[in-house]
Amino acid sequence: MKFLLLSSALLVSSVSTANADWRSERTTVGPNGVTSQATTSVARDGNTRVTQTEVLRSNGTGYTRDVVQTWDPETQSWTRSVIGETANGGTWTNNGAGSCSTGACNSQSTYTGSGGRINESESTSRFDRNSGERRRNWSSSTGRSGEGQRVWQRLR
Repeated sequence: MKFLLLSSALLVSSVSTANADWRSERTTVGPNGVTSQATTSVARDGNTRVTQTEVLRSNGTGYTRDVVQTWDPETQSWTRSVIGETANGGTWTNNGAGSCSTGACNSQSTYTGSGGRINESESTSRFDRNSGERRRNWSSSTGRSGEGQRVWQRLR
């Protein structure tokens, strides 16, 4: 786990936002009058995408989030590493992986919060081309979410 975090941090730090493939800047004002300025940049290198986001709010809160996603077309699998930090120094990580095979995708992730709280989750998604139905089953080790199922139906 430490190696994954270190290698993700090195990959994120090696990508310059000046060389981003895509960049977005937006300012919003919430109903409470707090102004948020968000900057997001995305850079791609082969099958790896690095997304860096920074949100600064007029009330002194905000966060940064760095996401490294890699897709392996040979194995139809992916990895995703997220490192975040709040304006007051709290940090979190969310590392996951998944794969797809005939008609189904499976994924697992581990979230670690700044207080050491850990949540492990997994999900399976299936798509039926005949009915247009997509069904996702998921479970989580902690929190209110527990486990559940969502079903989407294509309408014609």
